[in-house]
Amino acid sequence: EKVIACMGQYHRALVFAGGLGPFSESKRMRDVSRPEAFFKVVFVPSVNQTFVWIFKNDGIKTYSERDYKSLGGLLEIEQKSGFRFPDAVRHATFPSDCSMFKVLLDEKERLASCDIATTSTAHSFKYGPYFLLQRCAGQQAAPPKCQR
Repeated sequence: EKVIACMGQYHRALVFAGGLGPFSESKRMRDVSRPEAFFKVVFVPSVNQTFVWIFKNDGIKTYSERDYKSLGGLLEIEQKSGFRFPDAVRHATFPSDCSMFKVLLDEKERLASCDIATTSTAHSFKYGPYFLLQRCAGQQAAPPKCQR
């Protein structure tokens, strides 16, 4: 979320997010269903690119580069949800990875202005988004350490 918010400060973006079924009963909240996965679709008109992630709703709380799905993910979301994304989103370029996010946010101290730290010793709230950007770009990074 912090990466998307930072992107929005510098580039117009159209963001779609939601849950994907099948839905099951939540163990914590009786009247709330639990989706099998969550998705995020981000269209950045200035670079005419659409980025797609599908996150499994499991116990693993760390970003994995396997969560990035590209065009196949968009088609899966449409098929499972019955929703058709706007043509501008569907006809954009779907990069094989999300390294463009890192390129767009690495410019002119943008990460610092969004309170995103580039060192793994920083609080996970500040370093976690940088970890995501590094992994998204196919680069190694020390995982964030959760701090309370």
